[in-house]
Amino acid sequence: MREENHSYVWVARSLGLKRAHDARQAFLRALAKRGGPERDALRRRELQRLDELEARIRRRDESEPDKLAGRLVALDRLRQNFLNDDALVGALRLMEVSGQHKETVPSRR
Repeated sequence: MREENHSYVWVARSLGLKRAHDARQAFLRALAKRGGPERDALRRRELQRLDELEARIRRRDESEPDKLAGRLVALDRLRQNFLNDDALVGALRLMEVSGQHKETVPSRR
């Protein structure tokens, strides 16, 4: 679903999940289970989406520096999970510790 450029909100609604955050966590779990080249391609595409989102945020919020700064910090946190395998594994461990890890991972992308 993400490959079709659907938002996490859309994915969550389609899968019957309560929040976009849940859809994003499912995507991270699925990404962690993928092999090298496939994972790298998915990671590059997701980082490209985040770059596009950053450009939209900067244009939209340029007249509100405090709002812009807050959104860029949040965006950076999202981006960190995709930068390398260590960050991805760390995100998964954090989900497990916080009780957010679920074994069910949507197979559709």
